Amino acid sequence: MREKNRKPIANNKKRLPQFTTMNVIDGQAGLVNYSSLIFYSLTIDNILNIIVLLILAGVTIATLTGENGVLTKVSEASEETTLANEKEMIKLAYSAVKANNIQDTVTGEKLQKELDKIVGDNEATCTDDASNNSINVVFEDSKNEYTINSNGEISYQKPIDYPTFATETTGADYGKYVNYNVDYDNDDDVSDDWRIFYNDGSHIYLISSDYVVPEAYASAVGGYRSLNLYQLGYTTTDSAIEFLSNTENWKMLKEDTVAKYVTGATTLEMYVASWNQNHDEKIYLANGGNGLLIGNTENPSNTSFSFSTSPEDLYYVSTGTMPDRITNNMWIASKMDNGNIVRGGYNINSYESNTAGMITGNSGYLYCGIRPVVCLKEEVILNEGDGSLENPFIISVK
Repeated sequence: MREKNRKPIANNKKRLPQFTTMNVIDGQAGLVNYSSLIFYSLTIDNILNIIVLLILAGVTIATLTGENGVLTKVSEASEETTLANEKEMIKLAYSAVKANNIQDTVTGEKLQKELDKIVGDNEATCTDDASNNSINVVFEDSKNEYTINSNGEISYQKPIDYPTFATETTGADYGKYVNYNVDYDNDDDVSDDWRIFYNDGSHIYLISSDYVVPEAYASAVGGYRSLNLYQLGYTTTDSAIEFLSNTENWKMLKEDTVAKYVTGATTLEMYVASWNQNHDEKIYLANGGNGLLIGNTENPSNTSFSFSTSPEDLYYVSTGTMPDRITNNMWIASKMDNGNIVRGGYNINSYESNTAGMITGNSGYLYCGIRPVVCLKEEVILNEGDGSLENPFIISVK
């Protein structure tokens, strides 16, 4: 080492540079000041190594994730396997129903019984969809939903992953107006014809604001926008409920773009569920031996119920002072435990004033109003509007 680069340690105690190199020559120790060059060299090498490692890590992550990544492909393969297995179980259950009687119509109830044997009780739910003459099957764990048509063909219903009218609607919106494009009163204005009645979490149900009299059933109309079910030939409670529930009887009120199906009346279960979401005064239902029981306490035992105050017109059409709305009861497509079809209306039989309402069961020979219920498709979205009479909700299908 050159003499000029050699310095005694004692002279450098207070200013030793970082990463300084110490050499011993001829028995004398000295510090070399170019040690900083080593630091810079090491730093550059480290940075290059880190950059290379980051690039490799990025390539690895991209390989594992992303649209075409390994993990994505594994997940897709797992989903496809689950779908294939579930479809196969549905096919086996369907074939088992047919094996019992090849001419037999496969219903949700029959399919449920056979599917329970394969997947276990409460692991899948089968329901009939009368609007499409099909059966819906939903698996509990995967939440996958399938549709089986009348020919036994199975299709998978891909879950909706965007905000819908149902996901954005709460009980506070019940009663608001929806611009559903069916003008049942022929006044060239649908803005006041349909209102939100219930949300089951997947579908919004609309109810007519007023009584509806389809032309096909005009022969049984009492002249006051009311319908006598006996005059239409439905002389038993079961046949009357079937008439109100059968979607084929009300397809003239179905707007195919947004509606899944239409029935002639709400069920009492839906009526009570809608009411209970927005009222302190709760209604309770129970199954009796021959129909429903109703009351204001759990485990009710009555076949009629009276409200403590007059409910709003979402639940009863206000008859006011208009003679053409003199009927103050509407049909409800359910059966009371006394064997009669349910009707809801006001206690007093006069159109000049309304007092507290009631729900009870009566024979179908009465003249009661028809308030159809529209089940909107699950994929219906809200475009605009605030639900007021002046600015009803505008809806469409995404």
